[in-house]
Amino acid sequence: PHIQGKKAAIIRFNGRGMFFIKYDFFSGYVLTNELGFLPSQVVSGGDIHLSLESLPDLDADYIFLINDAGTGDAFEKELTESPVWKSMQAVKNGRTFKVEGDHWLSGGLIAHRKVIDDVKGLIAK
Repeated sequence: PHIQGKKAAIIRFNGRGMFFIKYDFFSGYVLTNELGFLPSQVVSGGDIHLSLESLPDLDADYIFLINDAGTGDAFEKELTESPVWKSMQAVKNGRTFKVEGDHWLSGGLIAHRKVIDDVKGLIAK
């Protein structure tokens, strides 16, 4: 019920920067094809690199954050402490979630099932 008509985006942090996970693989596939989230226009088109300048264009109701084995700490901090981030509707509505685990960055049925369970648990609160 929460998901119907809502858009979601996944942001991955690693040592090289901040990136969107596209909807054709890994947890991005699960969000749109298994759970029924709509794709964000920003993530669907163009570059997967995320910059603070492009953040205001992100049209996502829910945002999931993945820090790749802690390698993206500096970039995660840069994003989540920025005024632009704090002004976003998803942030103000408490609809941003930090998710842990390799299953968000891998394929396969078990990984997909775990992502589904994570999302259901997070947005049901």
